[in-house]
Amino acid sequence: MKYNRSPATAARILVLVSAACGLLLTGCASAPAQRASSEEQTPWRAKYARCREMVLSGPAEMAEIAWADLDYTGSPKLDKEDLKLWLDFQVEILEKTQRDPTKQGVHLQAVQEISYYPQFNARHMAWLEKAVKANFFSDKRVIQKAKDVLENKGGLNGAKGTSIEPGITGAEGAAP
Repeated sequence: MKYNRSPATAARILVLVSAACGLLLTGCASAPAQRASSEEQTPWRAKYARCREMVLSGPAEMAEIAWADLDYTGSPKLDKEDLKLWLDFQVEILEKTQRDPTKQGVHLQAVQEISYYPQFNARHMAWLEKAVKANFFSDKRVIQKAKDVLENKGGLNGAKGTSIEPGITGAEGAAP
């Protein structure tokens, strides 16, 4: 296998590795911040404000690192509103980065994440089911993951999703 060892390629690799290390060490602190007063935000929500744009518009490698840094499952004792925001964010990722084939890894993670937290995900699962039926996804692995998630959670087979607390926003207005 022959590798392109041009100075430009080496420089790009160095920039990506440096940025990834910066994100890993600072927890998205190097990403542009959209800050509100700390009294209004939980620690996770503050991290979300710092990492959100990196996931949506950064390079694929950086988006995956930022998504992993935000991953709700690693956060201790998050409140219901943060969980709802996290699930809404998964739909937003799928909608806003759908046409970016380099973000397949984040797409797969977002689809899988929608299947978790059955007490909150009914609207998100309904969105996912509509997206599959409307051929919203173009990547075969993402399509298969979405179908697997729906089949394992009662979607696509006509079963009703689990109940959800009123007031969740985001996915209910989303149309694939």
